Amino acid sequence: MTIAACTIIAKNYLPYARVLMSSLRASSPEIKRIVILVDHADGFFDPATEDFDVIPSEALPIPDSRWFHFKYTILELSTAVKPFALEYLFEHYPVDRLLYFDPDIFIYGDLEVLDAALGDSSIILTPHLTSPLTDEHRPTDLDILRSGSYNLGFLGVQRCAETTRFLRWWKARLFDQCVVDLSKGLFVDQRWIDLVPGMFSGVRILRNPGLNVAYWNLSHRTVRRSPKGYIVNGEPLCFFHFSGFDPGEAHRFSRHQNRFTLDNIGDARELVLEYRKRLYAEGYSECRQWPYAFGTFENGFPIPDMGRPAHHEVPDVVTRLSDPFSRDGYQAFVDLWNQPLAGPDGKPSGVTRLAY
Repeated sequence: MTIAACTIIAKNYLPYARVLMSSLRASSPEIKRIVILVDHADGFFDPATEDFDVIPSEALPIPDSRWFHFKYTILELSTAVKPFALEYLFEHYPVDRLLYFDPDIFIYGDLEVLDAALGDSSIILTPHLTSPLTDEHRPTDLDILRSGSYNLGFLGVQRCAETTRFLRWWKARLFDQCVVDLSKGLFVDQRWIDLVPGMFSGVRILRNPGLNVAYWNLSHRTVRRSPKGYIVNGEPLCFFHFSGFDPGEAHRFSRHQNRFTLDNIGDARELVLEYRKRLYAEGYSECRQWPYAFGTFENGFPIPDMGRPAHHEVPDVVTRLSDPFSRDGYQAFVDLWNQPLAGPDGKPSGVTRLAY
């Protein structure tokens, strides 16, 4: 059986992808390594010189691709392309199994446990929690419930009819509903996956303590260094997810929580400091400044993230414009954002659509 692993980045996250892929090469050199770029290289780096295949997200067969890349924030877009990318890789690479990892993951051990799990499963997932959170810190159980039962920083799929059915279903949901909108019960791609174990067969939930170790489960997983490497609750550490880690503020461990600092995570502190060193060695200081190609109109004017979904309120903008990034797109959205909203009496309120 042949296997490949992929991640998704904008170019400012290139150091993360380099570190992830180098760890993958060291642990499992036989696995094909692929990076989906939701951005343009624009001369800032040469994809041909990287130690992995680089595929632009615009090469994926996404309907209304320009609108797809416009309507989502960088976080939303990086997750929305996931099922399109997985389907594309199955169609263009001779692989039987695909592993997706977020770019801020580091592989510490052999991935045989994942390969073996896919031997009799169509889809493999890891839960955020395998035990309750009972202290007063964040995230709480409720926070996790809002963001989804499973962490989509990792996903494994096997080439089979059920996976094909799953990817088609997931594409349809993420095409226009991959948003951060907790009031509507949506948190990018993750909340949709809560439905998957009930809707599709062959779904396996992996609870191994060495898989997807991160701030949300570190209360229940003790990382220790041993002569044979790092172990977690007595089992080998397979991969650690440095979600929310800022190399410039390493002491915080993760900006998404207030439970841990470098001072109270035990031997995991060594993992964090070594990971930070690797990011800087791969160009973190330089790359973090690189501009996002889908962050501006073609004339260079920045696109405010809160203004991206405004076309939902005026759908004829989509039918009038084939390219929202164009000069015509710029003018249409500036007009749309500056349009005064009507008050309860039907008269102009003096508040623009974007301000509201």
